[in-house]
Amino acid sequence: LLPFLPATDGEQRSINVDVNIWDARSLAARKCSKVPLLFWPCSRMLAELVLSAPEIFDGKSVLELGCGCHGLVAFAASQVGAPFVLATDLCAEAVFDTAANLSSYGLAESQALACVLDWERIDDCDHVSPGMQFPVIVGSELIHDSDMPDMLMAALVRLLAPGGRAIIMQADARFRYGVEEFQSRLRSEPRFGVEIVPVPAEMVDRLRGTNSEDLHSEVMTYSLYSIVRH
Repeated sequence: LLPFLPATDGEQRSINVDVNIWDARSLAARKCSKVPLLFWPCSRMLAELVLSAPEIFDGKSVLELGCGCHGLVAFAASQVGAPFVLATDLCAEAVFDTAANLSSYGLAESQALACVLDWERIDDCDHVSPGMQFPVIVGSELIHDSDMPDMLMAALVRLLAPGGRAIIMQADARFRYGVEEFQSRLRSEPRFGVEIVPVPAEMVDRLRGTNSEDLHSEVMTYSLYSIVRH
């Protein structure tokens, strides 16, 4: 179902963590976006995928784009052999919460660090030095507005190392603005090889009964993107 992932023996891997997600309703009064402060279904499914594919992460530094407030994906990468994970988001409040969660999971800053990263000002980030690139990039629900495809494409070109892979879990175009444009940009970028496959139904079914279910409905569909830099 996911042809770019090697077949496995079906070994089950699980992680048990307490994720602190703060009530985002008060953001309306402050005119702040609540998007980074919610636990999106794609984040949960991406963490599951990371745990299922340790061969992609073992021994490789990982950059997470759009980490949100939970740190679950970064933690999952740390559990399958990534020696260092940099979890990033534009929202400073979300980054603060992710840093607190990573600490509560028992990770030192030498293992996983959260910081603010503006895709339009990457070199302003203290933890991304000029020319620094990563062999693995992960992200979930990175596209939800029409101005985001160009920014994300530029970030991937800047941050994904030659021979590296980006793995993105994303709700489909019917449910998010900008997804069709992002897919078109990806397929026309000669530096990238791209594979886009539907997220398996059994993975989506496991959202039932979780605290991500409120942001998911039975009609929603998702895709998994594998982006390899030549």
